[in-house]
Amino acid sequence: MIITGAAAGDKFGISVSHAGDVNSDGFGDVIIGANWNDSGGANPGRAYIYFGGIVPDTVADVIMTGEAADDNFGFSVSSAGDVNDDGFNDVIVGAPQNDA
Repeated sequence: MIITGAAAGDKFGISVSHAGDVNSDGFGDVIIGANWNDSGGANPGRAYIYFGGIVPDTVADVIMTGEAADDNFGFSVSSAGDVNDDGFNDVIVGAPQNDA
């Protein structure tokens, strides 16, 4: 299986992690960061979640985008467990240059 980023220079795959079972279907999921993705401005970054399954997805099921230019959102990604106790695993996405 090959998963590719949206565009050259996005740094797709700068961070990759097991996401836990985000959609609670019994299969492990994957989260991949692309901290220089240009969707929504100049390099806000993105993180993509791919649901696992008997035949894993190669198209992202969840896409998260940084808030502002140069946030580097997606520089780091990780599973967080079920932080809010809703029965679904949660994820953490780092944006080390976010100004908030």
